[in-house]
Amino acid sequence: MRDLEEMAAKLLETASKLPPGPERHEFLKEIGTFRIKLAAITAKQEQLQSAK
Repeated sequence: MRDLEEMAAKLLETASKLPPGPERHEFLKEIGTFRIKLAAITAKQEQLQSAK
């Protein structure tokens, strides 16, 4: 999971360097969605760990 979070951070950094416009906006939106999904997976894993 940590690798995926680091990858998302690098993607965000790279997308931020794109010129303003719809393509940049779409990339940032997709990265944001990816990070939200990662957070949900992480929270679910933590919930399962604490239930043991």
